[in-house]
Order: sequence, then C-alpha cells, then structure tokens
Amino acid sequence: MKRHSLPDDKWLKNDAFPPLGSPGIGQADESRGSRAPLAVCLSSGPTAYRESWPRSWLGLPQRWPDHANSIFNCGKVVTPKGLDLLDYCSLAGSEVQNLASRKRAYELTKFRGCVMASSKQVSFANFICKFGEDKNLLDVAEQIVLPAFLDCESLKPRSFKDTEYFFYQPTLLNLGKASTPVLAIAGRFIKDTTLRREQIFTPGMGLIKTSGKLESSPSAIFVLLLNSHKLIYYPETAHGPSLSSFRSTAYSYIRQRQNKFIDEEFLRLQAEREELVEHGQEYPAKITKKMLWDQYPFPSLEVVPIPSALSLSDFVRRYKQISSISLRVLQTNSEIDNSNLLSAMRKTGSQLGAKNSQITHSAGDKQGLNKNEAITQLRAVALDGNVDVKLSGKDASGNKLVGNNDEFKLRVAIDNVSSEIDAAAMQLNNVLNQEIANSNISLATDGNAAETEEVIRRIARARNV
Repeated sequence: MKRHSLPDDKWLKNDAFPPLGSPGIGQADESRGSRAPLAVCLSSGPTAYRESWPRSWLGLPQRWPDHANSIFNCGKVVTPKGLDLLDYCSLAGSEVQNLASRKRAYELTKFRGCVMASSKQVSFANFICKFGEDKNLLDVAEQIVLPAFLDCESLKPRSFKDTEYFFYQPTLLNLGKASTPVLAIAGRFIKDTTLRREQIFTPGMGLIKTSGKLESSPSAIFVLLLNSHKLIYYPETAHGPSLSSFRSTAYSYIRQRQNKFIDEEFLRLQAEREELVEHGQEYPAKITKKMLWDQYPFPSLEVVPIPSALSLSDFVRRYKQISSISLRVLQTNSEIDNSNLLSAMRKTGSQLGAKNSQITHSAGDKQGLNKNEAITQLRAVALDGNVDVKLSGKDASGNKLVGNNDEFKLRVAIDNVSSEIDAAAMQLNNVLNQEIANSNISLATDGNAAETEEVIRRIARARNV
C-alpha cells in the first residue's frame, strides 16, 4: 500500500487550499482504485468523528462506512485551534463546493486525522457517590472522600494477584478563581503489574517454551471535579488502567477511609463524653459505633461514562434488529433530572424505597424496536450520565450485539498533555468545558446549588487553595 505524503501548511498560510491533483489530494488511492474523499464525516467511533484523508496516510483500513460513500456532511466541530463551526458542506465525487469549506475541511482533517495517529483520548464520567439515602459526596467530603484520595498513602492499594492499583501524588486544585473556586482532586492512577511470558515464536523453530517476566506500570491522569461530580479520565500510556478499575480502587480507598473515620470519631466522642462526666456536666447517651454507622452508612459508588449523542446514534445504527433496551435509573449526587420520564421513575422508586429503578423495552419475536425512536429517546435520557443503558440485538451479520454506556461514551483526541498534574488538570478541564460549550455534554442542574457553593468555599478556605 503506497503512503501519500501530507500536504504542507503553506496552503493554509497563503489562505489557499491544496488544489485537486496535489500529492495526496483527490488523487487515486491505489489500494482502493478510486479518488479519496476530502471532507469530514461526523460519526461516532472512539472520537465521535471520522477522518477523511486518504486512508492510506494513516495506515487505516480502506473500507469506508456504508453511509459515507458519497456525500459527507460536516458540522458542529471546533478544533482546539479555535476554528469556526464547520459549515455544512457536501462532497460529490471529490469536488468540494467552495474554497472556505475546503479550507476548513482541510485544517480540521489535518488536526483531527493526522494528529489522531499519535494522540490519546480523554473521556468523561459521572462520579456518583452516596452514603445512604441522604448523604452525597460533598456531605462527607472533608471527613471521608478527600482523605481517601489525598491521604491514600496511609491506606492499602487494591491488590489482585500480581497487580496493585493505587493513586499517586494526588492533589487538591482550584481550577477556577479565588472568588468562584472550582475544586478538583487530580493525580495519577497506576496499575502496577508483572507481565509473564510462557513461550515465544520464531519462524525457524516455531513455538519455543521459555519463561520470562516484565514489570509494567501503565497509568492514567484523573481529574475529579467536586463542584459537578464529573470525572475526567485520560490514560496516558498504552494499556492504561480502565475506568472500571478506577471505580473499584476509589471505592476501596473510600471504604478504608470510612472505617478509619468511624474509629477516630468514636474515640473523639468517647473522650468528649468522659470530659463532660469529669466536670459533672450533662453528657449524651453512651456512644456506640453502631450509632456512627447509622449516621454514616456504607457508600455506593457508580462511575458512569458520559455518552456522545453522535456515538450513541452510530452505535444504535449498527443494529439490524434491536431486541431490548434497558434503562437503569441511578441515584444522583444532587442533580435534577433533565427528563420527565427519569424524574417520574425516580419519584416512584423513592416512594417504594427502591435503591435504583429500571425500565426495559422488549420487542416481539420477529420485529425489532424502532431504531430512530430509540435514538431519540436515548438522547433524551442518557446524555447526562445518570442512566445505565443496555442494548441487546443482532448486527447486520446476524451476530448478537450487546452495548452499554462504555460502548458509546464520548472520547476526545488530545495531544501534548502536560506531564505536570497541575497543568494537565487545567488542560483536561478546558477540554471538558469546550465539549459542554459545544453541547456534546449535557450537565444536569444542581438541586442544591447554594449548598454546593458553600461547601466548596469552605473546603477551599480550609485547604488554602
């Protein structure tokens, strides 16, 4: 497969665009035998868009998606370079209709396509931490959640066979202003493991039994925003630890810190009571740990990937037939549901004393669920990250296809993320804010906004950030 060289930036500097016929522009891609398209097709996949340079530039498969064979629509994408929204433009054959659209398509694909070859991806999730029915993350942030992260060195890493998961050099940052703090716990999440080998293959001898091992510690940068309970997750190495591993490790640390806090609080209240007794003052009833556990119940933690509307739509369209859609309505920290359906389900579940509520739509034996309607309804309920979605059905080949939030989560390609946690956290938070501004992420309204602001300010003052 012949590789084309990339066009030079001089086309952009001169406010021009590589003419059709320039190396790699609109030329025949020998492995396809046809002209390569020159536009951007918004779709899903890992980054909610597809590059459309000649595929051979990136060493990608030559097969284009079925719905992208002729006319490519471009729209609603802003690059970190601050480009305007890409106007809707179409490509028939390989002629772009006007110079402005061609130039924007070129620069966008240059960033989104060529940089993607070496870029890593950042994703986003809802960090839903509850302590019983009444306490949210911020209600016990100072006693339990913050120490679980910031003092994690005093706690045990989560271990499994030859692997340990732990947080490294976590810190509390103010990503906002002194007057309007935006607090974040940021750090590295490390998977410290040993890779073991049993055999190798050589062309001359075939499989050879030989043992060996290699220490490996892939990592991810995380930014947990306390104001909104949003988690920004950026695996900075190949085979970085998964989001589900982060959730399990965070839960382990929170539980350990809660046990420690209960012990400390028990001793503090006992000493306080004994001092009152010594001075002949009225004292409360006998302190028991059961009373404290009733006051600070066991936590629950859900880390729910935030979907992209585009990637959700594209994933649903992979189904030839959808047999069922299941929606599990999760508890929220303090957000108000954007959907009337979710609000009604949550209210009914609360009246019944349910921890979570679930609704399932199932198709008949021969007829699948309506895909277009499924996309519309899922967009209405799933984009704020407070619903666990599961789909089941068959793809075009008749194979079983099952999907959940992780399959269609929003991923954004980003390059040159700082190795310094402070700077990296600011960069990643800017990406989140850009996705919110572009309506790719929907934030639910905080039902206790004033209380949240008060707690955030108190923590900022106490921690001097």
